[in-house]
Amino acid sequence: MAQYENARVDDLGGGLAAIVISRPRRKNAMNDQVYMDLCAAFDHVQSDPHIHAVILTGEGDYFSSGADVSAASEPKVDAESAPVGQFMLTLLRFPKVVVAAVNGPAVGIGVTLLPHCDIAYASERATFWTPSLRVAWVPEFCSTVTFPQIMGPSLANEMLLMSRQLSAKEAQQARLISEVFPAETFMAEVQSRVRHMLAQPLAGQSLPLFKKMIRRPRLAELERVFREEMAELGKRSAQGDITQAIQALWEARNRRPNSRL
Repeated sequence: MAQYENARVDDLGGGLAAIVISRPRRKNAMNDQVYMDLCAAFDHVQSDPHIHAVILTGEGDYFSSGADVSAASEPKVDAESAPVGQFMLTLLRFPKVVVAAVNGPAVGIGVTLLPHCDIAYASERATFWTPSLRVAWVPEFCSTVTFPQIMGPSLANEMLLMSRQLSAKEAQQARLISEVFPAETFMAEVQSRVRHMLAQPLAGQSLPLFKKMIRRPRLAELERVFREEMAELGKRSAQGDITQAIQALWEARNRRPNSRL
């Protein structure tokens, strides 16, 4: 339906589309081009009056391995206007229903974006990990607010401060996702539930209205938190903290080549 360098839109019929993060050789790691491609994909879906819901998923074994730190580069100081900030605002303000289908491991922003999807499902193979501390990043995408609200302050702090990794079942128990499905039938299960929603009378008119009503009380707060987090990220970028941490990370990885990050 629409193809970009690192993302695509698949028309699944019946008012349903899929936005696929398509960088499997890099485990769907996010860089500026991926963020721009995802913004274009969401804009494409938003402009199509025949699409009423979208499934966000990853190509291959990973949902997303998070920010691509392989180049050890600093994000722009004005992080809000950078591609990552534009992607966050696009998802925060997206008017149609977004269902996350976490098909495999989710890292960093691959986890923090989930509360901004209307529903999230996971494959039994999925894991959830937010290692921001390791790269001197900041807790992003409003996770300083959404994580404590969803899972309580203690577990949220374990994830954000201690980089605790959750299994799919643990993420379900923490209310980060709704259901866990077998890997073999995962996408079929997700599509079945979304199609049931779309089959209801006047779903095309009702769903964006319901989403607006559900999201409206919190949107201003989330945008405020987003800007505060992006400002802190900009400060760390300007100070060179992120480059320094990533360089230390790669040095440690070279000393221990079997480490996971």
